[in-house]
Amino acid sequence: AIGPAALRTQMQTVQPVLEVGGSVQVQLMVECMQPFSGNPAIDFKFSSSGTDYAYSIPVPVIMTKFVEGVPMQGGDFGARWGGMTAEGLEVQGVFNGKDPIDVSALPVMVGKVTGLSVVADMLAANPNVINAAGTLKTGSPAAGGGGNKIQVGCLMMLEMNAAAQAYRLTVRTQIPSVSNTFFESVKKLLTE
Repeated sequence: AIGPAALRTQMQTVQPVLEVGGSVQVQLMVECMQPFSGNPAIDFKFSSSGTDYAYSIPVPVIMTKFVEGVPMQGGDFGARWGGMTAEGLEVQGVFNGKDPIDVSALPVMVGKVTGLSVVADMLAANPNVINAAGTLKTGSPAAGGGGNKIQVGCLMMLEMNAAAQAYRLTVRTQIPSVSNTFFESVKKLLTE
């Protein structure tokens, strides 16, 4: 769920009156302040000819939109993967995809939709396993000040079985709630 502290938003001010047949474009800035799941919505209210209307319009923003890829080699990925073994940091599941698995196209799609950087040398060694790394960037101040913001390291391993149209997804991050939310976001992208 999206709590009131999860996102910071700023929306352009709109004129209070819109002429018949007119249109308006509004820019919305969204900053992730803390991990969240689900999709935010904007409440849109207006009156026309004395009748009030209200609509909740979904905003196409998920937590992975705030992830920046971290390019690395397989050795570095393996070391970081091995360093995130504490209880709750890993979420793993096996599930079937909605579409046939295209092993050659999936690494590009995974990189685009998750923001993660695919570890190229590991993919070359085994094209049925996508390893990827990134950082969730938030707008929340980090402890100790200095103007730094909280950043959460994110690692993912996606194993593909094209014949069975099945995936095993494993996510490890530095914060359990981020691991859970990131896992669910990627799973949803592959199954819906």
